[in-house]
Amino acid sequence: MKAVPFSIPAMDDILKLSEAFAQISNAEGIKLQTCAEKLDLTDFGITRGKCIDDDLISKLKGKELTIPKDRNQRESCLCASSVDIGAYNTCTNRCVYCYANYNHDLALAKYINHNAKSEIITGDLSGNEIIKDRIEAGSDSQQLKLF
Repeated sequence: MKAVPFSIPAMDDILKLSEAFAQISNAEGIKLQTCAEKLDLTDFGITRGKCIDDDLISKLKGKELTIPKDRNQRESCLCASSVDIGAYNTCTNRCVYCYANYNHDLALAKYINHNAKSEIITGDLSGNEIIKDRIEAGSDSQQLKLF
């Protein structure tokens, strides 16, 4: 991100932009949310979001889950605790904001040499891997949810 020129907008500009985004998203039927933002924009219908959303995961699973907040994220991040299953320098998309790809040449080499039939993201299993069960914090209720 060091190569991306930016400036922090004034609060008045932030509010005007938020209101404009909210109007557009409402007109298009899109739910707009912030990410790790302290500023409360609920007056515009913009809610605080979670990239790793324990409520959504509970809904999809059909059970109430109790997952603690991810302690490794910024203070205002609402994400539930999770485990990243990705691998650094494996994507060739070149997104400017991406923290996981800092060496495009390495990512490109991995992509070119990727075995699509492999069981892992990049490379191949050697046969001497050790697989361990990981115990996650949180719990799921035995109570099923209808709605």
